[in-house]
Amino acid sequence: MRAVVLGAGGFVGRHLCGVLAARGALPVAVVRNAPGSPVDGALRTRVLDAAAAPGPLAGLLRQEAPDVVVNAAGAVWGAGEDQMLESNVVLVEQLLAALRGLDRRPRLIQLGTVHEYGAAPAGGVLTEDTPAAPVNPYGRTKLCATEAVLAAVREGAVDAVVLRVANVVGPGGPPGSLLGMVGGWLAEAHAEDRRARVRLASLGGHRDVVDVRDLGDAVLAAIAARPAPPLVNIGGGRAVAVDGLVRRLIEISGVPADLVVEDRQREDRQGADREAHAAGTISPGSGARRQQLDISLAAEALGWRPVHSPEESLHGLWASLADPTKAAI
Repeated sequence: MRAVVLGAGGFVGRHLCGVLAARGALPVAVVRNAPGSPVDGALRTRVLDAAAAPGPLAGLLRQEAPDVVVNAAGAVWGAGEDQMLESNVVLVEQLLAALRGLDRRPRLIQLGTVHEYGAAPAGGVLTEDTPAAPVNPYGRTKLCATEAVLAAVREGAVDAVVLRVANVVGPGGPPGSLLGMVGGWLAEAHAEDRRARVRLASLGGHRDVVDVRDLGDAVLAAIAARPAPPLVNIGGGRAVAVDGLVRRLIEISGVPADLVVEDRQREDRQGADREAHAAGTISPGSGARRQQLDISLAAEALGWRPVHSPEESLHGLWASLADPTKAAI
């Protein structure tokens, strides 16, 4: 199987290249800027600003002739709204245009996000039929991308599956994410043999989390399923307290730490979110205090269930921070 992975320089994209290679695929890593380190498992790495125009992207797809394209590219919390629009919406529009022009169309796996839903109904869970009501620019731009892909599927223009993914954690977690940021502070303090100071905004709220290794298995399942539903939730299937995740990561690290949680409810919420959770894979997000995905369709249609607990994800994250060579495990 030949695969093209867009966004292969990022946390999820790098992991997916390794997963595909381990299953005997030949992944081509597509990155926007030359990567600082090789993408493990990639047959080759190609640098392409895929959002600039559909022509170069279409040419790349013709040359590589993939059986599957995985779009793991996108801008998250630390980016401005214009950058999110370009990376999360324009890129997908250009990708769909490029796919329409191919004689042989590969399957597209588009990675969406739980933040497209916004908050869960009171006491309920988020199913694929839950009306999407995103509460931040990231969720809104990712929803636009999902809607574009689903419209193309309805038209018969593409063979695609959108995986609406929970907050991703685990080995190699990015330093811009909430847990990656906390872990980075802990690792720095550990290296300098001092106490860590972990200063964050309010840690209220509950989030659905999924291990990056389970996400890799979900992508493989979505590639193999014939036919597959056009939209599938991928998550842990339960709401986990953000406060508990942070405190448990501190405990796992064994690093003495002072955790300072500030109450910023009186401040501008959007500004507080940007400061405390820049580029995070977990963000409390104004108006979305609880998120829990119903993952029953993933089990029924893809034969997929998560196997890593949040505890295992935190151990994997800390191990990768303490020893970067374990980031891809």
